[in-house]
Amino acid sequence: VGSGVICIGNAMGYGQSVTTGIISAKEREVVIDNISHFLLQTDAAINPGNSGGGMFNSKGELIGINSAKYSDTDVEGMCFAIPISSVEDIITELMNKEVVPEEEKGYLGINGETVPSGYVTNYGYPEGVSITRIQANSPADKAGLQIYDIITAVNGKTVTSMDELKAEVNSFPAGTTIEITVMRPNGRTFEELTVEATLVTYSEISATANTAKV
Repeated sequence: VGSGVICIGNAMGYGQSVTTGIISAKEREVVIDNISHFLLQTDAAINPGNSGGGMFNSKGELIGINSAKYSDTDVEGMCFAIPISSVEDIITELMNKEVVPEEEKGYLGINGETVPSGYVTNYGYPEGVSITRIQANSPADKAGLQIYDIITAVNGKTVTSMDELKAEVNSFPAGTTIEITVMRPNGRTFEELTVEATLVTYSEISATANTAKV
């Protein structure tokens, strides 16, 4: 607390921006979307476009990832960053992750929709991706997935939206066998199942698969 910091980002989309300030708290609890986060608090300006940029100390060492700003007409100088210790494992994973060429990316052969938040809150649906279409003879079909199954994780990594599912599945090359966690409707409840599917390239799915998203 009291140490000087430099925050780098792309504020308002205008191009690279640099702001300076000091750390006023190291584990400030901030509730975002009903989830508590313990963040670095600073008076260095963090504006839209800065999120995801780096927060550095006076030695040039990365100590945080710019995250949020407390916005109110009565408030100034309350901005927040995720401590680097909280995201170090994720950064290492991203740095070491293999970049798969487009033509080699793996596909399941499904269409799906993100489960609406209202269904999760009001009806007890699990967060994830509800399958709306399965391509015949695709990896998903062979694995026994069904329409209305809700995919909640890939290889143990939680997925809560269609974008997350697509990014996760497509990060593996065709020929990779992945483990898919699904919640299958069973009356008014859901039964958790785990299946394995061996991914194929998009071109390997039959011609009628041209609307498959994952």
